[in-house]
Amino acid sequence: GDVELGVGCESCHGPGENHPVDVGAIVARPDAQACGQCHIQGQDPSGEHGYPVGYQPGLPLDETVFVPAPLDDESVWWPDGHAKTYNQYSEWLVSGHAEAGISCAFCHDSHPAAAGDPGSAPDGEIAMTPDDTYGQCVLCHGGRGQKLYEGLAIVENVVPVPSSHFSQPDGPRCVTCHMPGTALIGEFGRGSSHTMAPAMPGAAADMQPDSCMGCHTGLVTAADLQQFIDNAQAGTGARLDTINAALDNDAAAWTRTVLKAVNDDGSSGLHNPAYTDVLLDAVEIELGLRPAVADTPSPEELGIDLSLLPQADTTGTTTSTATTKAESGLTMPSIILLVIVAVILAAGAYAFFFRGAES
Repeated sequence: GDVELGVGCESCHGPGENHPVDVGAIVARPDAQACGQCHIQGQDPSGEHGYPVGYQPGLPLDETVFVPAPLDDESVWWPDGHAKTYNQYSEWLVSGHAEAGISCAFCHDSHPAAAGDPGSAPDGEIAMTPDDTYGQCVLCHGGRGQKLYEGLAIVENVVPVPSSHFSQPDGPRCVTCHMPGTALIGEFGRGSSHTMAPAMPGAAADMQPDSCMGCHTGLVTAADLQQFIDNAQAGTGARLDTINAALDNDAAAWTRTVLKAVNDDGSSGLHNPAYTDVLLDAVEIELGLRPAVADTPSPEELGIDLSLLPQADTTGTTTSTATTKAESGLTMPSIILLVIVAVILAAGAYAFFFRGAES
């Protein structure tokens, strides 16, 4: 089958000759270092080999057996810190997953299902990742980014707004942005970055895949996307600073629930800018940082005679319930234009005199 040659039981579990009588003779649960012996770029201390000579699972994968490629090695790293080629272990070491102890085996299964079993990989391929990668991510991150991203209800008085990404059946999910395919792995194509940090379009080098342009290609430029990201995150940060400065012990409890959700999300609103906006709007109104948005007045409230508007009759001929062209001397386009101007002037006067007084 199409499997990697030379990767057998002892590659991950160590020498196992005695394990039938001594279970402790093997590494029952290989750690990330066991994976790292292959999924890394660099050289052994002698500089002669591109792999850790003498390493065995269960031992430390340190400078005594292997020296990782430095960040300034342009054959291995992109300038923004994502790997150009398979280097997952070095990327993982700088990720939040490593800090939290989330090792390779939590997301990857090195033991494929038996042939014929549900979920088994076709043609002998190893099913290293679950089909539902989003479900895998929210096992841990369900209490943070999921709420804002999916548009789940956070407080009763704010109508949820799902992310435009989440609303698309085949739209971007966590791995699309946080694990972009920056690594070129020969005939196998692109491999996902394991830093868990998005590759920003404004920081990506020429020919480097980023987290945005793969979907937005042809619609906007990388500079446009980066400007949107920067503006959205800076705007959210500034609003949070203003809100936190105005928050006191008398503030409604739900306002703190909103702030916790936005802060816990960790994206400065980028996971769902629209929902973040309406949530912060509600808090700002509650704290008196902005006036409540009044309902738009109806034409009748503004004193506009709707009888001047053209209406379609049953014959399909546009008529007016007021005067006809012959009676008034005005053409229908002129009447429509006058009505539009009247609506604009009246709305402007309303906003100036009444809403201005409220603020």
